[in-house]
Amino acid sequence: MKDRQSKRRAQTHDCPRDFGFEKSNLRRSAQPPSIFIRLLWLSAIAFSLFATAAHAQTNPRGFPGSLATALDTIGNTMDVVYIGTDQHVHQLWYNGFWHRNDLTITTGALNAAFNSPVITAVNTFANTMEVDYLGTDGHVHQLWYDGFWFTQDLTAVAAAPNAISGSLVTTAADTIGNTMDVEYIGTDQHVHQLWYSAGIWRHNDLTATTGAANASSNGGLVTNVNTFANTMEVDYLGTDGHVHQLWYNGFWHTQDLTAAAAAPIAVSGSPITSAVDSIGNTMDVEYIGTDQHVHQLWYSTGIWYTTDLTAVSGH
Repeated sequence: MKDRQSKRRAQTHDCPRDFGFEKSNLRRSAQPPSIFIRLLWLSAIAFSLFATAAHAQTNPRGFPGSLATALDTIGNTMDVVYIGTDQHVHQLWYNGFWHRNDLTITTGALNAAFNSPVITAVNTFANTMEVDYLGTDGHVHQLWYDGFWFTQDLTAVAAAPNAISGSLVTTAADTIGNTMDVEYIGTDQHVHQLWYSAGIWRHNDLTATTGAANASSNGGLVTNVNTFANTMEVDYLGTDGHVHQLWYNGFWHTQDLTAAAAAPIAVSGSPITSAVDSIGNTMDVEYIGTDQHVHQLWYSTGIWYTTDLTAVSGH
C-alpha cells in the first residue's frame, strides 16, 4: 500500500503555502511590553483580519463552531481557520505578518456543509498540520499541510458512515494508542472514530464497540488525554441528557459520568469541554445543566465527582 504522502499527492493539487496570500500591514512591535499585552494585541489583530478578510458563517451551536486556532509547528506559524459564507475553509496565518488563504480553492476540496464545525491540530505521528470539517456530502474532509496543502475525504478512505447533519467533529493526538484520532456523530447517533496509524486512516464505531448510549444529535463532543488515569477519553452528550465517556487504555470502555458522579442532567444541546487541570491535578469536564448552571465533572484518584461551578462561585 502506498504511504500517506504518495497516496494523497496522487489525489490532490500541490499548492505552495504562499499561493494567493495577501500581506497585512499590521506588524508586531520589535519589543512588545509584555507577553500578556502581546497576546491581547495579536488577538485583536486576528479579529480585525477575520472580520475584514471575509464574513464568517455563524454556527448556531457555537461549539466548537466554525472558528478554530492552533500553533502550527509544521509551518512555524500561528493559524486561525474558519468557514466563510462561501462555505470555503479560510485560513489566517501569522509569521511576522498576517496572511490569508482560501484552503478550499488552494486544494480543490469539497465545500463545507452550511453548519459544519472546523477543527485544527498537529498530527505528530504524520508530522502534518491538519484541518477537519464536514463536507456538503456528510463526509469528514481533511486539509493537511507538510510544506504544501492537500485534501482528503477521510470518510471515504476509511469506509466510514456519514455524519449526522450538524455533528461536531473533534480531534486529538492519542498518546495512549499512538494514533491521530478524529471523532464525529453518525446518522445512527453513534460516536464514530477515524484513526490514523502507519500512514492509513481506519474506522471504529465506538458506540457499538463499547455498548455505550446513543449520542444526542445536537450535543457536545470532545476528546482529550487524561494524563492522571493514562487513558484516551471521548466525552459526549447522550440522548438521556447524561455526559457519557468512552475511554481507552488498550481497550475501549464506556462510563456514564453523570450517573457515576450523581450530577445533574445537561440541558438539551449543551456543549461539553474537557481539559487536564494541572492546578488541581484533576481531569475536568464541564457542561451546562438544565438549571443553566455550569457544572463540572472532575476526576481524581480513580473517582469522578461533581461541582456546581455557578453556585460555588456566587453567580
